[in-house]
Amino acid sequence: MTSTLPLQGDELRPRLAGDALKVSSANLRLLTGRPLESLKNGATVTFDFQVTALNDARYVLARTAERFVFSYDLWQERFSVVQLTARDTRQPSAAAANLLPDAAEQWCMERLALSASTLDRTRPLRLRLEIRADEPRRGRPEEPPVSLATLIDLFSRPARREQRLWVLETLPFRLDSLK
Repeated sequence: MTSTLPLQGDELRPRLAGDALKVSSANLRLLTGRPLESLKNGATVTFDFQVTALNDARYVLARTAERFVFSYDLWQERFSVVQLTARDTRQPSAAAANLLPDAAEQWCMERLALSASTLDRTRPLRLRLEIRADEPRRGRPEEPPVSLATLIDLFSRPARREQRLWVLETLPFRLDSLK
């Protein structure tokens, strides 16, 4: 059964870093339950992240998606994360190793960014963060490369049985109110 895990009581906080609109969440916990169990059993777990900017009518203004592959070092009890490129998900674009769970999750969040240049700075908008954990399946054939368009399409479909889905949304805000 698919698990949709709204992060109740948590806040998704927007911030501007130059022209990049980024989000952070102090209480995001991905490395628990089945994903953590799979990692500790030697499997890798892929997390697909998507950030969407929405207007008051919930019309999509902008969107970005990234794919991260987690692995676990049983001896050091630390995580490694590889960010895959949007054009060819077999090619890593960044990597980090020897991370504790919180640091691994925050490393991924730091790499999510929407361009703020196309967004109206004076009109209210909200950001939605969706994260899917793709649990490994036995006998799964090698998947073809996934493009940015395919990642976006992935979030428009219902989660499969072996996936977990986290959804978090900001309250309405204006870009000109961010520091």
